[in-house]
Amino acid sequence: MAALAPDHDLIEDETITHFAVAKAEGRCRLCVVPNIIQEQAMTAWDHADVQAIPFTPADMMQVAKKRCGGCLGRGWPKVSESSGVLYLHVASKRIG
Repeated sequence: MAALAPDHDLIEDETITHFAVAKAEGRCRLCVVPNIIQEQAMTAWDHADVQAIPFTPADMMQVAKKRCGGCLGRGWPKVSESSGVLYLHVASKRIG
């Protein structure tokens, strides 16, 4: 996995074909729901695309930061890419 620069324009990156939220087990006492974060990130991405403005990893991280603030300042959330999949990494315990 390769970390992406905070100002990398995700909309213009034609190598990205999928998007997923990855949870790091045991990193946080609070649990997040990946589907909600994924839906909100895609909504923000679509809005940026319609407005013809860049959508960056920093923008995507802001979506996750609004859902959970427990791990801010500890390096979470993170955005990376691997084999065409864009990952938003959040710190969370496994639910159930």
